[in-house]
Amino acid sequence: MITPKLLMGLNWTDPTEWAAALAEPCRRFDITTSKRVAMFLANTGHETAGGRRLRENLNYRPEALVKQWPKHFTPEYAAEVGRTDKQAADQKAIAEAAYGGRMGNKSPGDGWRFIGRGLMQTTGRYNYERLAEIVNMPLDDLPEWIETREGAAESAAVFWHANACNDLADAGAVERCRQRINGGLIGIQDVRERYATALGLLT
Repeated sequence: MITPKLLMGLNWTDPTEWAAALAEPCRRFDITTSKRVAMFLANTGHETAGGRRLRENLNYRPEALVKQWPKHFTPEYAAEVGRTDKQAADQKAIAEAAYGGRMGNKSPGDGWRFIGRGLMQTTGRYNYERLAEIVNMPLDDLPEWIETREGAAESAAVFWHANACNDLADAGAVERCRQRINGGLIGIQDVRERYATALGLLT
C-alpha cells in the first residue's frame, strides 16, 4: 500500500527507497488500511520532514529552549547553551538538560546518547531498551541502526504497534494518536494536513 507514487505525492525524499524500507515492517504490524497508512505517514512524515531527518536537531535558540522545556532551562542557562549570532548551540548540553534523569536516562551522557532518532524519533533509554529487546539487538548498536532507512522504518512500526496506534487510526483519532506518539500535540496542524493529503491519495 505504501508505494513510491504515494510517498512522492506526500513530498517524501527518496520515495522508492523509503517505500521498499517500509513495506515489510508495515505488513508485519498490520499497517495496511488507508486510515492506518495515512495516520502512520502523517506522523512519521512530520517527525522527519518526509524522511529527510532521522536524527533529532537540537539547534535551538535560547528563547525556544525556554518555551520547549520550561522546567529544564532557565533563561540564563538557555542563553549559555542555545544558538545565538555569536555562538553555535551546544547540542550535547541541551540534550543532557532536556532529557537527563527522565525517560529511563540514568547515567551521565544518556540524554545525548538516546536523543530522538528514526521515523518516530525514538527518545530516551527506556524506549531504546524496549526496542533493543523487541528487535533482538544490542543496545550499543541501536542508535546507528535507527538512523538507517531499514532501522528507522522497523523502529517506527514497532513503536506504532506497541502503543496500539492502529486502533486510534481506525477511529480517525488524529489528536489522540498524536498525543500517544508525541506526549502532547506538538506539530498537530502539520499532522492533520499530512493525514488529509495521505487519505485523499489512498481513497
